[in-house]
Amino acid sequence: MISKKQSEFLGLLSSWREPLIAYLRYLLWKKEGLEDALQSVLLVAYQKFGDFQPGTNFRAWIFQIATHTVFNINRRYQKESKLIKPMTEDVPDPSELRNNLDYRVLLKQSDLVLDEMSEEVKNSILALNETERSIFLLRSVGELTYEEIARILSIPVGSVMGNLSRARVKLREKLLAYAKTTGILR
Repeated sequence: MISKKQSEFLGLLSSWREPLIAYLRYLLWKKEGLEDALQSVLLVAYQKFGDFQPGTNFRAWIFQIATHTVFNINRRYQKESKLIKPMTEDVPDPSELRNNLDYRVLLKQSDLVLDEMSEEVKNSILALNETERSIFLLRSVGELTYEEIARILSIPVGSVMGNLSRARVKLREKLLAYAKTTGILR
């Protein structure tokens, strides 16, 4: 028999389970630990569910727990993560990109480009520092507001916006360089 607490928790979790898994998938350094990380997040969330205030934002609450849990997991994998080398390709200066026709084409044909380089997108996201990656994923995958992200990570809203902006610039630079080297953009 499921208790009222379990039923409430599962009901709230049901609509956020898939975005939570997607967030964990990209935040984790060791991808084969996804199931363990998900179990850890759900266990911590369930244990802390008594602290959750009904009527508040469950999505922000569960993503905050996920973020802190994965940060702890990643710290354990820190030695292994140092073996993963970020991309070191030369990318143009962002000011040059803004004036570059190919940059505008990339934005207009993003679906075409993204379909051709899903692994590269993943690698580019993984090359971001932990804070930028977390903020980018919370915003894009979790669809959280700047204020929600600031609360989750315990940083000012301005820091969220600045880190997100830097993450987007880094991703654009890496993906534009990749698109040019593969011939997707000419």
